[in-house]
Amino acid sequence: MKKSKSFEDLNIKTNDSSDEIILNEFIKNINSHIDFLRTSFPIFFETIFTKKFVSEITKKNLNSNQQKTTILNLRDLFEERSIDQESLDDIRVQKFEEKKKRVQRVTFKPNIFR
Repeated sequence: MKKSKSFEDLNIKTNDSSDEIILNEFIKNINSHIDFLRTSFPIFFETIFTKKFVSEITKKNLNSNQQKTTILNLRDLFEERSIDQESLDDIRVQKFEEKKKRVQRVTFKPNIFR
């Protein structure tokens, strides 16, 4: 069965709009990570992040080197280091406290020969 030309055009438009939707969601997701940094780490965001990376990803410059660098660094922060996972904060604090206690025990030796 032969498809009509209008049906083929509709199929192409559907695919294009799907790609557009995916791209928009990708950009929205990346920008939400940037917003997380802006609100959760304002000093870091203002003093370091904005000087080295873009503060908003756009379709227009998506392939620019600065936006690519921003995306790669965000991936490292959020996927590799999981900075948005608050549960990991508790684990890190607990490990730090345990290490601190061990160091205090080692450095505090009572003088038994008084």
